[in-house]
Amino acid sequence: MATYQELMETRDLSFVPTRNDNPRRLSAEQIAFFNQHGYLKPFRIYDEAGAE
Repeated sequence: MATYQELMETRDLSFVPTRNDNPRRLSAEQIAFFNQHGYLKPFRIYDEAGAE
């Protein structure tokens, strides 16, 4: 089993841009924005009725 130190030395936490040639939920523009900035906003989680 790897030690904590070995894990810390071998883990790759670098950002890898996502690629999706057939997006269903996000637009190609939203994916490109996320790849450039690392976040998306704003998202409507609930409609007005669901927020109450």
